[in-house]
Amino acid sequence: MGGRGTISVVSNVAPRLCVEMHDACRAGDHHTARAIHHRLRPLIAALELESNPIPVKYALHLALGLSADVRLPLTPVQPETADAIREAMLALAENDSNVFSSTRAVVNAGHWWG
Repeated sequence: MGGRGTISVVSNVAPRLCVEMHDACRAGDHHTARAIHHRLRPLIAALELESNPIPVKYALHLALGLSADVRLPLTPVQPETADAIREAMLALAENDSNVFSSTRAVVNAGHWWG
């Protein structure tokens, strides 16, 4: 067996970083790939706190302003999960304002940063 690519929840939220990580792997630059993975790890962990798509939908709400509403049988994101996602996203954006799939997250930063 073998494979190429990945199935990734975090790539929906931070696609550029995921592409950079995979490009580094394919180029044999494992140091860079590992560094990107470590930067993403807090967000990955936060997105795993609840069943998907609840956490990723909330993260996309923060990043793009999409609705955070879910339909049954899903439930709204738990406050602890929301805090973990927000903190992880803030940490990523601290050093890279273009980390998310839209600059809207940066333009509307006051909406979810404060």
